[in-house]
Amino acid sequence: MGPTCKPLVSILLPFRDTAGTMEACLQSIRRQTFADWECLLVDDRSTDRSPEIARAAVSGDRRFRLEQAGREGLVPALNHGLSLCRGNLIARMDGDDLMHRD
Repeated sequence: MGPTCKPLVSILLPFRDTAGTMEACLQSIRRQTFADWECLLVDDRSTDRSPEIARAAVSGDRRFRLEQAGREGLVPALNHGLSLCRGNLIARMDGDDLMHRD
């Protein structure tokens, strides 16, 4: 999927300092049996390794996108991310969530 393609589902995932759980979370998204999705990772100005983990996901799979929020908290990060989602449907995750494969 290229940058102008519109996925069916946008997975909105704001995060701040979730390095301990982020890799497992992103792996659970990657292994989905449904493939028509984008995952918008919204960094709320993390101070740990979670932005590095998110950048690795973006470089390894073009369905992942990384954006920055202003460290104003969860609701502003969600609103920022929501304005950037391209999918017809929005799924919401946190950096410590795991998505079922199906």
